Amino acid sequence: MIRQVIQRISNPEASIESLQERRFWLQCERAYTWQPIYQTCGRLMAVELLTVVTHPLNPSQRLPPDRYFTEITVSHRMEVVKEQIDLLAQKPTSL
Repeated sequence: MIRQVIQRISNPEASIESLQERRFWLQCERAYTWQPIYQTCGRLMAVELLTVVTHPLNPSQRLPPDRYFTEITVSHRMEVVKEQIDLLAQKPTSL
């Protein structure tokens, strides 16, 4: 464990890089879109709530949601889930 601490102290560039990357992902913005899912007979089966992730520096470029969720902390993921549940609770039943 002491060896790991010494390695981290001796490589400040990696630490700064890591902080910059973490900051990048925390600055990302989320938007949601509704995607209907139909049975093969054409009847509506479900509606999926999709997360669209962008960064303020390039809002027209979508980022992969799976990468976003991998990079943020578990507590931030839980905030996103709560945000999605709140959004679903507000959505009228007639899609």
